[in-house]
Amino acid sequence: MGRPRLEKSAKDILIGARFSPAESKQVHAAIKRSKKEKSQWIRTALLSAATNPELTHHVKIKLTVSELEELQKTPVRAARDGGFQNFLVQLQYRIDEDSGELELDNEDISRIRRYAFDYRNGGWQNRLIKIFSRTLGDNLAGCE
Repeated sequence: MGRPRLEKSAKDILIGARFSPAESKQVHAAIKRSKKEKSQWIRTALLSAATNPELTHHVKIKLTVSELEELQKTPVRAARDGGFQNFLVQLQYRIDEDSGELELDNEDISRIRRYAFDYRNGGWQNRLIKIFSRTLGDNLAGCE
């Protein structure tokens, strides 16, 4: 006999995420330390972050007109061209149009820094420096 059928109200929404190999090792190590099932640990961690947003570090930055123009240089249609372009388009959507503010979390700041410094120079690295060095510091690590 197989597993009993789940009732209609059972958890049936799947949420996915992609991790680098190093991030995957960190997550799996945390799961192992917790001695919980993987899905239980992930569900608990995500729900905790969703219900306690203050646990995730957020920084709100106000972009200048020239920084906004630099960010807007990436056309929306370029989002399908790859990780960097998609990321810049997603940042464009997140700008508060009234104030010019953009809220970044640790993952955003990590991606900005990685895209600016960890890949071969394709010209767009300088765009990130132009957009974010004033607010995130010369090393784009989130502190001046």
